Amino acid sequence: MMISARMYQYRVPLVRPLPLKSHRISDREGLLIQFTDELNRIGWGEIAPLPGFSIESLEEARVCSARACHTLRGSELPEPAVLLERGIESILGYACPSSVTFGVESAILTLWSLVRGIEVRRFVNEWAPDAIPVNGLLTGSTATVTELAKRMVADGYTALKLKVGAESVEAEIEKTKAVRSVVPSQVKFRLDANQACDFDTAVRFGRAVNGLELEYIEEPLSDSARLEQFHDQTGLVYALDESVMKYSAEEWGDREGLGAVILKPTILGGVAAAYRLARRAEEMGVKPIISSSFESSVGTVTLANLACALAPDAASGLDTLSWFADDLLINPVRTMAGRLNISGYEAFRTVVRTDLLKAMTAR
Repeated sequence: MMISARMYQYRVPLVRPLPLKSHRISDREGLLIQFTDELNRIGWGEIAPLPGFSIESLEEARVCSARACHTLRGSELPEPAVLLERGIESILGYACPSSVTFGVESAILTLWSLVRGIEVRRFVNEWAPDAIPVNGLLTGSTATVTELAKRMVADGYTALKLKVGAESVEAEIEKTKAVRSVVPSQVKFRLDANQACDFDTAVRFGRAVNGLELEYIEEPLSDSARLEQFHDQTGLVYALDESVMKYSAEEWGDREGLGAVILKPTILGGVAAAYRLARRAEEMGVKPIISSSFESSVGTVTLANLACALAPDAASGLDTLSWFADDLLINPVRTMAGRLNISGYEAFRTVVRTDLLKAMTAR
């Protein structure tokens, strides 16, 4: 299958500023790449480095995306099975930033989806469902997150994740207990500290919330080398996110207290890398959680396909689209009753909003 390639840039406003590690963003910026075959079938991929988390800048991603488009234009695209096992870099012959790899692999897989008449998720798992549970994301003051948690439980969410670590340890303990008090025990409750705490603070917090039936806490320590010691002193199960690539997947099964690995393909190396890591996590008895880096609906559909195929029963970290004031799809993907349903979101060529895109030269 021979293709032509085009590249676009977008900027979409957010409904409120998004707090990241060192600053806040009010808009989400990124790129879309479009691969078109001889029959005018189109595959789309999203390239959106996340400031403060991605190594590459948007400009660096743009330069490499243009190079990848130039390399692949007029080329035979790799079959889905080959792409998932080897990754696009083995076909390109050079390394790309993680967000570019994710976008290029996404575009190839969505194009093959149209060619084969099969959903992307079923390239990996023929029994993959059309919908997955997602964890509702809770950020803000104690009053805000408590009310939001009540609404999410009433709406049918089966898992919630509370961001902690930005306030004093006393305030975070109070907030965590307040949320747990309004969340039934059958709803999974996760915390995410984004490496905000030193060891002593994290242990103090962990001991205070140990009786709240937490599923796990993501990255409680600024020094991830002490996570097993944190588990020993608090009894809390932890998950790797920012530090997931610091440790070999072969070590995951041997790490005391490790319950889950948070896999963000935009950051950790693309679709194929996430596929391989998720498979390895399952083999090691660690839960893989496919998560967003605040991509638009275009990227989120690819992520949801991965989640449906690789971890259909685990609540994924894909409940981020409510942050967008606008979207790149005419019919944006929406969470309903705590689930993300992507049935019918394969033929992107009919639903991408070109009015929000700025064409760029892909040389």
